[in-house]
Amino acid sequence: MKAKFYQHIDPSPELLGIMNYREFDNGLAWKLAQLQCQPKRFSEQILFHPSLRLIFTLEGQTHLNYADRTITLNRGEGVILPNLGCEIQGNKSFYAGYRQKELVLFFEPEWIDNIGIDESLFFHLEQRAVPHQFKITGSIELLIRQLMHSEDHPTQWQTPIQNNLCTTLLLEVMQTLFPPQISGQQQKKIASKRLERLLSLLHDEQTIDWNMKQIAQYCCSNTTTLQREFKEHYNTTIMNYLRQIKMQRAKHALLGGALVSEAAQLAGYRKIECFSQQFYNQFGIYPSKIK
Repeated sequence: MKAKFYQHIDPSPELLGIMNYREFDNGLAWKLAQLQCQPKRFSEQILFHPSLRLIFTLEGQTHLNYADRTITLNRGEGVILPNLGCEIQGNKSFYAGYRQKELVLFFEPEWIDNIGIDESLFFHLEQRAVPHQFKITGSIELLIRQLMHSEDHPTQWQTPIQNNLCTTLLLEVMQTLFPPQISGQQQKKIASKRLERLLSLLHDEQTIDWNMKQIAQYCCSNTTTLQREFKEHYNTTIMNYLRQIKMQRAKHALLGGALVSEAAQLAGYRKIECFSQQFYNQFGIYPSKIK
């Protein structure tokens, strides 16, 4: 695989900085630009040739007009432009007062045809042909850093490493935009395992005082999903179930000779009166009557 490298220093009187462009003979290319605008505002015409284009804004802002749509990206944001059909006229604007650092990946139709990726991954993009903006996640940021430092590798390894990283970046973005769909059966299986893990946690004395956020994190879920699944399966809330467990422990402690104040503390109550009333509501007897 052959590669060409171009470098532009101060690409125009209005834009100062450096622009590096790498092009491969398989239909893949990428560009890293660090530019600063001299006038208050500068706009240049762009011809978006047929390609799948990934843009990552690393510093400053990106201002584009694409297919009669205005796109603004802040630092830490990106967009995928799925122009796989015909050329599209647009423009890009720069503003004085800040440096813009931007990484752009270009995937030509021939690259997409030959790379062996399932065509269904691109179907949604091609059907709608509209920009899709996204946040740069931690995994995407890591791949970007690896690509930007890929020249640290020996020369003979740079081209395959850069191709691999560009492909991985595209797939990572696609998964961010269009997460894999999980079947109903798979969802039930995941929920079942999650509830088993949850029940084990709720009956563990070491974690009896955890809050819902801690519980959800332990179960690899979020509080809303976890509480909904638990309510559907057990017809009660997690916190109500946990209160019942604590009350059962308090009852066993009383039967073992513990004071009411000790049992109240074990159940998580500071006021004995509140504990006594809740104990009565659950067991039909006041804790002071337990012998």
